[in-house]
Amino acid sequence: MEAIGIEMVGRARLPEGFNPTLKQRKMPLERLRGDAGVFPTPTAAQNQALSWLVHVLQSSMQLATSEVFRHPGCQQKEQYRGARRELDAPHTHTMSKVSILLMALVATAMGAPTHAADKRYPLDSVRKIEVVEPSSGSVWEDKNLLDCSDVVLTEEDVRYALRHIRRVTEKAFFSEETERTGCSGGASVTFRNGKIIVIGVEPTGRINIFEANAKLEPTGVPESYYGCDPCRKRKMILLQDAFDRADERRLKKLVAQGRISSTEAELLLQKARSARKGP
Repeated sequence: MEAIGIEMVGRARLPEGFNPTLKQRKMPLERLRGDAGVFPTPTAAQNQALSWLVHVLQSSMQLATSEVFRHPGCQQKEQYRGARRELDAPHTHTMSKVSILLMALVATAMGAPTHAADKRYPLDSVRKIEVVEPSSGSVWEDKNLLDCSDVVLTEEDVRYALRHIRRVTEKAFFSEETERTGCSGGASVTFRNGKIIVIGVEPTGRINIFEANAKLEPTGVPESYYGCDPCRKRKMILLQDAFDRADERRLKKLVAQGRISSTEAELLLQKARSARKGP
């Protein structure tokens, strides 16, 4: 999705004592409202709601102020439709916060890549991060694709995850269609208010969190599940060498089995590396 538009859908009213011209009498009512109607002035609460939403979107999607525009400057509409106040800047007007939230939810459902951190675990309130399990493998591990010993969780990985995680359902998290490598790492995170969480991070962006006590035992608060596409993209870049080594192991095995020649193996290795680097 290339843009998110925020607009106040107001209903214009005709001025008191309005006397339409002959041409206006033939217009549909909605067209007439757009042609001669007067829109109500947005309230202070509506203006505040817009500022709040734009701030949240800028923060969660890392948008610069220069990337926020007034809607009339971005899109042309018919006169009777353009008469609505259509807004994309913190200083303009908007609908109620409830309506804005509904619009944001619809945009997300349509595929907007919004990666909003979980407000329960704010990154700026983190006091300490301790990586308790730098690397581990599961039954999903395939050393021909990626050796989990090459995948080491770092404090920066945890901070990046907390900044970009997006809640998903338990069903989606455990879906067979979800991308896995079988590799993961774990860390404990302590916040300034004393809250402790244990976070599991996979290089594919699958992340789970549970709240814990000082012994890192679950407190009974339901576990939360997340996806993090920015985390996946970042980690895949960092793991280029690990993927190269896995390709080399796999191709050497095929050469040893007599299934391909050394020359073919080298060509396949170069092709795989080029594909990962992209255009």
